[in-house]
Amino acid sequence: MLQNNKSIDDSKSGTTCIGALFVDGKVYVSNVGDSRAVLAQANSKGRLRAVELSSDQNPWRSDELARVEGCGGVVFTSEQLCGEDDKAFRPWAKEAKGGSIHDKKEIIPRVWLPGKGTPGCAFTRSLGDTIASTVGVCGEPEILVHTIEEADTKLILGSDGVFEFLSSQEVVDIVSKYDDPSKGCAAVVQESFGRWLEIDGATDDITCVVIDFR
Repeated sequence: MLQNNKSIDDSKSGTTCIGALFVDGKVYVSNVGDSRAVLAQANSKGRLRAVELSSDQNPWRSDELARVEGCGGVVFTSEQLCGEDDKAFRPWAKEAKGGSIHDKKEIIPRVWLPGKGTPGCAFTRSLGDTIASTVGVCGEPEILVHTIEEADTKLILGSDGVFEFLSSQEVVDIVSKYDDPSKGCAAVVQESFGRWLEIDGATDDITCVVIDFR
């Protein structure tokens, strides 16, 4: 059992979490935040296609946006909060918007307390982040159950830093080049790291796990 350690200040600190549990031919994926689980599944021609076993929890999802705004949170980009961009520009408020949009500049909607420059979470669920939890950033996981099929070859778990500039299919394509899952994992991290430096000039956390069903 986890016990609360009051000596740890989690008011502005927390984590996203993605996990996979294998039981009796099924995989149970539990997700809190914007990390992601992606299945590599072979089609009839043997090519691996990406099947997402989680849904990123961020303001691009209309249900997640509705919850945090219903709890009193406000959603703006950092640039909007600082007055650099028009606050009326809210593309995440449109229906059926998922993931991040990268054009000439990155659009990252974040959750804030009204009138405050905190906490600025780019996700809508996390473990910890007690200040953010007052405006609807909760730690309740979404759980998906998948029955493993013969066509399923690999499961990839990655933090948002992996998928910020790589699509799920791109990650599967990289992993499919390697028989050794550890080498596939390293290649994904390397490619993601390079994209970060090229596009953003800095990097976020880039964590990846590859599970080979064979």
